[in-house]
Amino acid sequence: GLAKLRVDGWAYVQLARARESGHLTTIPFDYRGGRLVVNGSGLGEGGIRVEVCHAANPVVVSGFGKELCRFSSPDSVNSHVTWADDRQLATGRYRLRFVFDGLRSKLYAFGFQV
Repeated sequence: GLAKLRVDGWAYVQLARARESGHLTTIPFDYRGGRLVVNGSGLGEGGIRVEVCHAANPVVVSGFGKELCRFSSPDSVNSHVTWADDRQLATGRYRLRFVFDGLRSKLYAFGFQV
């Protein structure tokens, strides 16, 4: 993908035109609680989905795969992310993997709200 800067100063990540799918994996972080919130467009099935991986390896944490990921809105500056059964992530060290399907998806920002 490629990060582009909009006129208003916000950057976003999107697939390169020659790609049909791809992913962005964060650096390891210490999770201490809170709900994942995403600023993006094309969120959900056929767009961007999120999975939680262990920090030390790319293995997806059980119950936090992209197929179980749900967004409160497909296009929002504040879309809450949940996984099936509203499962809660235990404190620990993780990475997030944003999986992109299609060019209509843009990821502007993400963070955790307590």
